[in-house]
Amino acid sequence: MGNIYGFNHYSFFTEMSELATRNNSFDLSLGLPDFDIDERLRDYLKESADLNTHNYEPLAGNPLLIESVIKFNLKRQNSIRLKENEVTIVPCATFALYTSLKSILNQGDEVIIIQPSYYTYGPSIVMNGEFLYITILIMIL
Repeated sequence: MGNIYGFNHYSFFTEMSELATRNNSFDLSLGLPDFDIDERLRDYLKESADLNTHNYEPLAGNPLLIESVIKFNLKRQNSIRLKENEVTIVPCATFALYTSLKSILNQGDEVIIIQPSYYTYGPSIVMNGEFLYITILIMIL
């Protein structure tokens, strides 16, 4: 997709990695853990593969997972009451962002992006049509 309004894959992850190194912190920008997965999860995955039930899930997500998300949310200090038809399980944040923008943006809408931002915000907006695109740069010192 190249460079769209200052957004590109290389610059975002490079900048986050450099910031993490410079500030002696963890770089969580790409999701590349430096540890092994829990042995229990490994066992569950093996068990699931052995069950040989590899069908497509419902479009909104697995009903048991949706129910678990709702129950988990109710236990939170600032919970929101959710109904099953208000929860959709998606494969990743990029897909969720793109789909959300696709469902709410109309041609000619004004979109404001505060920088620095997640690297897919710009491309997700541009791919959804012609919009007045405004960037606000926030300096973090």
